[in-house]
Amino acid sequence: MNNARRNEIRKQINNIEIHMKYLESETFQDESVKKYFECRKDDIEKICQDEEFAFDNMPEGLQYSMRGETAQDCIDLLNEAIELLDEIIMKISNRDDSEKYTLEEFVEQVEDVCSLLEDVICA
Repeated sequence: MNNARRNEIRKQINNIEIHMKYLESETFQDESVKKYFECRKDDIEKICQDEEFAFDNMPEGLQYSMRGETAQDCIDLLNEAIELLDEIIMKISNRDDSEKYTLEEFVEQVEDVCSLLEDVICA
C-alpha cells in the first residue's frame, strides 16, 4: 500500500465520518443514502483495483515477501469493506416494513467499514 492509496483511504474514512450525522437523519429508503454508499463503494473498489494491480506487477519473489503479504492483507481488508458496503446497500434497497434495518445496525455496519479501512492504513 503506497502513501497515495493510504491518503485516499483516509479521505474515504473522513468523508464517511463527516457525513454520518447527515446519514443518520435520512430514511433508509432514501435513494440519496443508497447512492452515497454506492459512490463510497466505487471509490474503495478503485483503490482495491490499484492495489491489486501493484501486487500483480511486483516481481514474484517480492509477492512472497513480507511486503507482498502486507499488500495481499490490504487487498483482503478492502474486499471485506466492499462486501460490507454491498450488504449495507442491499439492506437499504430491500428494506420493507417486515424487515427492520435499525439505525443502530446501520451505524454499526458503517463503523465496521471505517474500522476495516483503518486496518488497511495501519497494515
